[in-house]
Amino acid sequence: MNSDVLDANKLQELKMLMGPQFPELIDTFKRNAETKLVQITTAIVQEDRDEILRSAHGLKGSSGNLGANALYHLCENLEAMSMECSLIHAQQKFKEIEDEYEKLREVLQKLI
Repeated sequence: MNSDVLDANKLQELKMLMGPQFPELIDTFKRNAETKLVQITTAIVQEDRDEILRSAHGLKGSSGNLGANALYHLCENLEAMSMECSLIHAQQKFKEIEDEYEKLREVLQKLI
């Protein structure tokens, strides 16, 4: 497993906690993350800072809970951009988020 993408210790805790329902947790995370990515894309196009903040915050939280620390920090950066009303680099940051999510999705797929 790529430790840059996913914290192995956090993941092991979740596996122990969730037991046989762990695959369902992963599927729920992926569905929710993909919804948040669409919401962020739309919000960036519409320059809707509030929606960027809400969606980035939601994705940040679920990423952190899963142990996807790189994705967490990228979302945190986008969240800060929206709070500072500085969306100049939002599209570039979103591309980084998409790329990191794709790496994470590939790692998660191997786990279930």
